[in-house]
Amino acid sequence: KKGGRGGRGLAGTSLFSTDAQADVEETEAEERRRGESKAAKARAVTAQARTLAEDSSVYDYDGVYDEMAKERDGRGIGRIGSAGGLAPPERKARYISSIMEMHKEREIENDKAFERKMVREAEEEAHLYGDKERFVTSAYRKKLEARSEYEESRRREAERERAEDVTKRGGLTHFYSNLLGGGMASNTQRSK
Repeated sequence: KKGGRGGRGLAGTSLFSTDAQADVEETEAEERRRGESKAAKARAVTAQARTLAEDSSVYDYDGVYDEMAKERDGRGIGRIGSAGGLAPPERKARYISSIMEMHKEREIENDKAFERKMVREAEEEAHLYGDKERFVTSAYRKKLEARSEYEESRRREAERERAEDVTKRGGLTHFYSNLLGGGMASNTQRSK
């Protein structure tokens, strides 16, 4: 009976028929979803057509942005194309001057360190050259003069800061004398 058509064969077909029935149900559900999505797409297309009929520029984002930019530029005072016809205000970098100052200071400090190294090496080799004449070029002399001026300005600045150090002053006496003497106004004018 194993090879014959018994209850087992029918049971096997009933299992397959359940799978087939589930497949049919899934297919029908998918077709319903497709139909719904087709209907939604159709509604979206009609809504888009209605919107375009009301206002043709509703999807023209770039055009609207360009118009806003023109309005903004037209309102600006002192801009090119404005009613006044003035030149645009000069734009300056905010921090470049302080960056350049710091670069100059670092460069000078590096030069000083390099020269100290060269002097040390020259002292080590002094026994080789003995009492021979040393020559200094005019460019090097100018460089030394510029460095001495820089060192002097740094010394004056440090001295001024030391004199104006508020932590070493007692009370508010200096503040009031500075305020009465017009120091606050002159400091603000200097900073501009």
